[in-house]
Amino acid sequence: MTFIDYINEQIEKLNALITEVSVTRKRVVRKGKVIRKKDCPPGFKLVGGTRCIRQNARERVTRRKAGRRAARKGKAARRRGQRRSIRIRQRRKLKAVKFR
Repeated sequence: MTFIDYINEQIEKLNALITEVSVTRKRVVRKGKVIRKKDCPPGFKLVGGTRCIRQNARERVTRRKAGRRAARKGKAARRRGQRRSIRIRQRRKLKAVKFR
């Protein structure tokens, strides 16, 4: 076993021991009000509103997929609104042409 292998093994053991992390609080503004939001580092989830525990691999994959799906839906919704406003502008142009 080389020294690098030994170090990597020790790092893996230490990472396995880290299962709980303290919650960080940050201030965000929602509807004109300041709210203290509890935040966890990447790979951890909030449990009970007071502590962050490590997520397993399945949970991380599930959340990543859900985030991507939500981003796609949001993008599609924004495009729908944009297309609608374009159609309204075109109708106004047609109306202006008819009455000339």
